[in-house]
Amino acid sequence: MFKDYYKILGIAPNATQEEIKRAYRSQSMRWHPDRNPGVDTTEKMQDINEAYNILKDAVTRARYDAEYARFNSEPNYDIKDETLKEDIKEARKAAEDYVREFYASLKKDSKKAVRGAWDEMKVYLIFCIIMTFIVTAAMTCKGCQSPEQRLAELNSMDYSAMLTEGLDKPTDPPAPRKLPAMQVNDAIHWKSHTFFKAFSVKVPVTVELQTKDSPYGKQLISKGYQFRDDEIIFQQKGLGKMTPKATDQYCRIMLDYMEGNYGDFLRRDETEYLDSEYRQIIGEMVASSIGPNARLIGTISYEWVRINNANAIMVSYRRTGNNFDASISVSCKMLFMGDNNRFVQMVLSYREKEANLWADDFEQVLRSFEWK
Repeated sequence: MFKDYYKILGIAPNATQEEIKRAYRSQSMRWHPDRNPGVDTTEKMQDINEAYNILKDAVTRARYDAEYARFNSEPNYDIKDETLKEDIKEARKAAEDYVREFYASLKKDSKKAVRGAWDEMKVYLIFCIIMTFIVTAAMTCKGCQSPEQRLAELNSMDYSAMLTEGLDKPTDPPAPRKLPAMQVNDAIHWKSHTFFKAFSVKVPVTVELQTKDSPYGKQLISKGYQFRDDEIIFQQKGLGKMTPKATDQYCRIMLDYMEGNYGDFLRRDETEYLDSEYRQIIGEMVASSIGPNARLIGTISYEWVRINNANAIMVSYRRTGNNFDASISVSCKMLFMGDNNRFVQMVLSYREKEANLWADDFEQVLRSFEWK
């Protein structure tokens, strides 16, 4: 039976490739299982991916369009082009394989969900999965809300209202604001790290790597926290041994690294419109990264920036301290950096009352990021 791929994606037959890509992201977001608890969205997800697999390629789309014109005049029309039949067969198989692997991964754990969902994914749906991963990870501490409660809370929030930029789409992709190079005035104060042979950053000697074997790491594990191999966390020096000075402070440099297939992410020199769809998912990611025991303070601002050899979306916001204590405000920056098949999310946060300890150094940390 002939399927109306344009109807499935909710677009016109004369849609541009950019409009097709946007529609795919939008429909993937709409029918993502985390947004449809208790509903089997398997068939919808398969149809969406099948439609996108055909329409994103100029050759297969042309073959499809030739038959589509006949389909519009004959409601019961079936495909005549044998080559197109093979195209659709391959597209359907790829869609079924992807959705099957994706759903199977979701049943295991959030980390494997991310790893099993790369095929045919572009940045928007990947952001959705990252959001799911962050929400699930935030639930590991005892006394937190359940994942269902937290997701219901996130879905009910108006994220676009939190963001400061307008909805007007520019005529050209945005040019990133180039950040000045890192200013290292005291080389002894800095340590350079390369992670996963993929990227490097410099951090001040006033922070240390968080480890599961330290007293603080063991305490986290006892509360249900799960350490991951693809996450790097720096904390205030001395916290691992739980020294009094360190436990009275707070700062974090968090780096999440992911690998997919070539083309899964934006290139390191590429940008995209930060439109309403991006606004929605950025708001969700910020809200979920804040966790269930804190709240956003004010609005979220974001922009494209250029850091050495990497374009990045830089998101700035403030949140309350744990237990919703607004008197202990925390300054946060979240950065998203893609490089074809590689992706890094960086989060920098510190208590504003301790800005004299961290603000200048953390600004230099983000400026030190570089793809290898």
